[in-house]
Amino acid sequence: MPSLKIHKLISKVLLGRPYSKVHKTMDKPAKHPGAKHRALYNDPISASLLAALSSKDGLAIPAAILDALANEACSRNKALRKLLETLKLAGKLQA
Repeated sequence: MPSLKIHKLISKVLLGRPYSKVHKTMDKPAKHPGAKHRALYNDPISASLLAALSSKDGLAIPAAILDALANEACSRNKALRKLLETLKLAGKLQA
């Protein structure tokens, strides 16, 4: 899965703000039940509900949906995940 920094960067580029609180809320269930939280919370409806609970900002819901889409894309494409993390570590990406 993309790191919090990557999720924040995607939101900043596409929505103008990092939406840290939304992404942290999306990842809270990662502690329990662990990686299986994606099956529970990464559909558009669940992501929208979590976003609405975490922020009143009108773009919080799109930020949460982008979070879910990035998780899915990186799950399916390990090379994409590795590229994003490599760029992050190299300091090329700023969130």
